Amino acid sequence: MNKGAKLSTGILGLDARIGGGLPQGGLGISIIGPHGLGKRILCMQILYEALKRGEPGLYVSVDKSFFDIRGMFAQLGMNLKHYEECKRFMIIDCTGTKPRTGENTDNIEFVNPSDGIEAYREKCLMIKKAIVGGGGVDVIDSTNQLMERIGSPDEIRELQMVFKIEIGQRMKTIGLHIIDEGTSRDEEARMIRSFDMPTIKFRENEPHDQIRISNFPDIKRTGWLDFELTKKGVIVQQAVDIENKIETKYLEEAIKLASKSKAEDGRVHPKVGAVIIKTSKIVAEAYRGEIRNGEHAEYTALERKSVDKNLRGATLITTLEPCTTRHHPKIPCAEHIIKRGIKKVVIGILDPNPDIRGKGYFILIENGVGVEFFPVKLVKRIWQLNKEFISEQRES
Repeated sequence: MNKGAKLSTGILGLDARIGGGLPQGGLGISIIGPHGLGKRILCMQILYEALKRGEPGLYVSVDKSFFDIRGMFAQLGMNLKHYEECKRFMIIDCTGTKPRTGENTDNIEFVNPSDGIEAYREKCLMIKKAIVGGGGVDVIDSTNQLMERIGSPDEIRELQMVFKIEIGQRMKTIGLHIIDEGTSRDEEARMIRSFDMPTIKFRENEPHDQIRISNFPDIKRTGWLDFELTKKGVIVQQAVDIENKIETKYLEEAIKLASKSKAEDGRVHPKVGAVIIKTSKIVAEAYRGEIRNGEHAEYTALERKSVDKNLRGATLITTLEPCTTRHHPKIPCAEHIIKRGIKKVVIGILDPNPDIRGKGYFILIENGVGVEFFPVKLVKRIWQLNKEFISEQRES
């Protein structure tokens, strides 16, 4: 563990925009946006990154019961058992929930909302001091609910200042304060102004929802970044720097190829184009079904047209996220990409199927393959080209 190093958000594209990660110690961050966009998932990712570094984590839940929170961590593939056993992770349940018979509550503390703000404050301080080690991450989920259930806006503001001094500065903790927009506009605006904290802002947008960083130390504000919410977490789609990295003509060529895709069985299939470039030259290009019915564009480019070529260090451009499962004996495109030593993949859109979306991205990242995305103006063309397929996948 390197306590001086910045803490990853769990999102490479976001880390890249904030200088490598979150600054350590004594920092409160507002996580603001409409309900359901992924604020809680982002906080869980950041907290889990701290746990993996050996730092403690505290999750204060005012909105969801402790077993709901445990379940969400599990759904994201985050195993908390080890961290609970060594007392590095605890949950404070402020929902008034009563544990079920046989439920493991060794790492759970309960605060009855009717006990008021002082009981909540004392419980948080007691637990934070008891957790092994310094630093780490605290999540308040959510500040709106905390205000409605336990205290007034002025009391919450006073409590946040206590947290900033007693927990943040003395214990070098990063505090993540979830704020749901739309619950009470006037009170919310008042809270945000009074806290004056660094902010991660979520907003709804088409074709992708977006996220923005502002008021961080040494970082005034990032532009709006496209992101996708998947079953494995939040993916910030860091678009390619066309001027310095990938020329527009290669991205447009992939879209042109996608339009040639062939459907082999009368069903609706994605229209996908792929281009492999190395040393600024096209090595191979392909589209779905170009040589054989049903063969994916990436497979055709990699294994039909480049089977004898050295692709180590090359870039693969594909209009659709590479697949991660195929019926035996076929091998998923993501595995072919890793096996051939592709250095970077530029993706047009993630898979529209909610059960699959993001899996190809995570497998590539976990195996050291860089991932970037088409700029929005080109993404819209891919969506238009695959409108029928996207609609069908979402409905199914």
